[in-house]
Amino acid sequence: MKRHKEALKILTKALEYHPKHPLCKFHKASTLFCLEKCDKALEELDDLESITPTESLIYFLKGKIHRKMGNAHLAMMHFSWAMDLDPQGSNNHIKEAIDKHYQSDDVGPEAT
Repeated sequence: MKRHKEALKILTKALEYHPKHPLCKFHKASTLFCLEKCDKALEELDDLESITPTESLIYFLKGKIHRKMGNAHLAMMHFSWAMDLDPQGSNNHIKEAIDKHYQSDDVGPEAT
């Protein structure tokens, strides 16, 4: 957790110099998610989405965040958009996350 807080400080400082840097914004959102600051992570991803609207990993991370927040419908919607943007499957973890979501629905709430 300490490393995540340190990374967040570094990424925030980097974004002061280059506020629209897509990779820094994505890593900041990922770090916020790891620190369980889901609302702030979604805000960062919304801003990033306006910069690079066709990047599937943005929608994948949004799906993960919504799943963690208990918003199953929004999670599946974002996973679906991620798959639409990456139909060749170069980001196979998107399909795995969707499959995992459906498997947990079949087994019951204790599996998640």
